[in-house]
Amino acid sequence: MNQKGYTIPEIIAVVSIGFIFLVIATFIYQKNVQNLPVVKEKEPQIDSDVINQDPIVEEETYDYTFLEEKVKEAMEKYIEKNGHQKEETLITKTVEELNEVQAIENFVDPANEENECQGYGLYDVKKNSYKGYVRCTGNYATEGYNVEFE
Repeated sequence: MNQKGYTIPEIIAVVSIGFIFLVIATFIYQKNVQNLPVVKEKEPQIDSDVINQDPIVEEETYDYTFLEEKVKEAMEKYIEKNGHQKEETLITKTVEELNEVQAIENFVDPANEENECQGYGLYDVKKNSYKGYVRCTGNYATEGYNVEFE
């Protein structure tokens, strides 16, 4: 008789080996996974002091670019009217000097109109570019502002 199949001892051996692997895997899982810290989500808490506070008012920001533009335009008119020496590479003129060519009106700090601003115009001959620099004490200074040019 040609019997094809597994005997009971063979089946018991295979099931026993599978059970042993399952037990080992369970211990490894418990050791590695269950010891991880548990992260709990915090519930939002409402602070009664925050509810009763006055609303936060954002500080007002002021635009100083219009002052820089005024100085730049005055510097352009100054160079147009007076020209420049050929050996000069950088020409700077203070706001007071530029006022002789084009009056720069209201050259005051937008944050505090009692505070007058200082400034100068810069003309780069090689690049043929103009730039206005402004400094309003305590509130604003154009990036790269050099006090020596005042």
